[in-house]
Amino acid sequence: MRTIALAITAAFAVAPLIAEARITSVTWDPARSQAPSMFPGQSAAFGGLSFGGVGQYEKLRGTATGELDPNDPRNKVITDIELATRNAAGMVTYSMDVFILRPLNQANGNQRLFYDFNNRGQMRLGRLNNGTVTSDPVTAADAGDGYVMRHGFSVAGNGWDFGATGTANLKISVPRLTGLPGPSYEYIVNDNAITMSVGLTFPANTLVKSLAKLTVRARLDDAPVTLSDSQWEYTSAAGTAIRLLPLGTPFQQSAIYEFWYTAKDPVVSGVGLAASRDWVSFLRHASAAEGNPLAGYVQYTYSYSISQPSRTLNDFVLFGFNEDLQGRRVIDGILSHTGGGSGDQINYRYGQTGRTERNRQNHLYPEGVFPFAHQTLTDHLSGKTGGRDERCAASNTCPKRFEVNTSNEHWVKAGSLLHSDTHGKDLKEPDDVRYYLMSGQSHQRRQPLPRAPRAAARARPLGEQRSQTAEERDPARRPPRLGHHAARLAGRCRAAKRARLAEHSGRAVHRRDHHPLLARLRRNARRRHHQQLPAIGRRPALVQDLRLEGRRGRQRDRRRAHAGRRGADRHHHRLGAAPRRVRRARRLRVRRAEHPVRAHQGRAQGERRPAQVARGALQGPRRLRQGGRQGRAQTAEGRIPRRRRRAALRR
Repeated sequence: MRTIALAITAAFAVAPLIAEARITSVTWDPARSQAPSMFPGQSAAFGGLSFGGVGQYEKLRGTATGELDPNDPRNKVITDIELATRNAAGMVTYSMDVFILRPLNQANGNQRLFYDFNNRGQMRLGRLNNGTVTSDPVTAADAGDGYVMRHGFSVAGNGWDFGATGTANLKISVPRLTGLPGPSYEYIVNDNAITMSVGLTFPANTLVKSLAKLTVRARLDDAPVTLSDSQWEYTSAAGTAIRLLPLGTPFQQSAIYEFWYTAKDPVVSGVGLAASRDWVSFLRHASAAEGNPLAGYVQYTYSYSISQPSRTLNDFVLFGFNEDLQGRRVIDGILSHTGGGSGDQINYRYGQTGRTERNRQNHLYPEGVFPFAHQTLTDHLSGKTGGRDERCAASNTCPKRFEVNTSNEHWVKAGSLLHSDTHGKDLKEPDDVRYYLMSGQSHQRRQPLPRAPRAAARARPLGEQRSQTAEERDPARRPPRLGHHAARLAGRCRAAKRARLAEHSGRAVHRRDHHPLLARLRRNARRRHHQQLPAIGRRPALVQDLRLEGRRGRQRDRRRAHAGRRGADRHHHRLGAAPRRVRRARRLRVRRAEHPVRAHQGRAQGERRPAQVARGALQGPRRLRQGGRQGRAQTAEGRIPRRRRRAALRR
């Protein structure tokens, strides 16, 4: 108890000294820390594991409080900050969970801060270490192979997402605006048949059901059916959840429910961006006397993020938060993994930061909103002019960025709009940005892909370090270019979708389409952003999820590959993949049967087809689909007549 009291007393004692940094106090929790230098008697982190020449590490978990001046131009970009409650000094306050991992002997470190920009409160350090994905690592197993620690990085994290939950995760408390009713929307899909009630992100302003609307449809392209007032109700007077009637009726499994209603009590979620800015700036520049545990040991800061936080970092730079209150750069290098060209709706009233739009979900949330690219461009749909790097370029605080995306982000996350304009024309790569494509990879590891796309990310923190010190050039890369026949222009913007959102929210929302297959079903759409997408049939051997044509399509693509393209790379995806000959795909041919769409298309080696064997179309246990030299030999010998073989393939 005496140790805890001393820690709290020390935190408040330094508060007047660090007020200018806008972090007003930091309190470390000894019960959640493993820091022998701060709390004598505790053991080092990861069970005392040592990491080569760097040695042991220690972990600090605690809470930081801060304040923001709502009149500062750097904070005025936060939506509704002028409406937030202020303290006696006229400041807007917040508190957040914070995390530090540092070498026990900081002189052994590399003076680089690895800023783990967490995903919905959960840190991603374990991804790079091949260890446990957790925001509270404790054991040696949590350290994995210790990749980040062996290279001497200090690690920091903080809560920024108001929707984050979980005991171990990093959370933030931001101002809530009492009342202030406004339109809100919930997209509801449950992958089970037992869900009886669904919570609302924001409580309903009124329980009058005629002022809300609940619709349902089985498939995305079906017409929504509006449920009557007698078919649903709020679960309580608080208006924080809904359920179906009569009582005990579950929500249909995989059905798409949409709930339109008037909500109240929004939060000033953009405070999370300013809190992240001030926390990193505090660790970089504050002194030990001001309570900074990394004082004097941070020369450069690199961030690492996957998916949702990568999109948030797009907004972080867009709104100018990479410049601290003293005009200094906050993050020197950003390793953005699978962020695409979208944002995260963090700076919207009634925004839901945990949502993510894909080709079949959450289409009506303001995520894919112009600008997409770093350069300043004019959007041909809205007429707006802007770029993600406009503010940081004006203040000379732009970070160096590694934009690492997979084929998935080009299909459903506006990935190509990072390096092309809204007409689909290629843009010149900025001097401080590098584009990388993990060709043929999914958003995260999915069978039958043998490796996760993040495996290559382990090299990038060291690449950021070398690029800052000009030790070596960036590795060779092949960013997607339309001139390389790498992509196809696709995607009609969903005019109907945009009109529906405008109808219920009272304002027009700028959207763009995500998927060409869905766009073909929307023939009534009138406007579009041109996007570059992986061309079906031009892909590495490992891509199994984009080929939907079936057996005839594969035969057609194989014929086109041999007849229409030249060079050793005619069989590959061309969106950044290394040249790969088609015969390599034969080793994975049986795997195509594992995909649910193609479960009927493949058969294991040795499986007979009795009907075909009986009529002589297939000899013994061999499969009908014989390609190359052996198939031609069988046809020449008359064992598989050409006409019968083609007819069987069509079946």
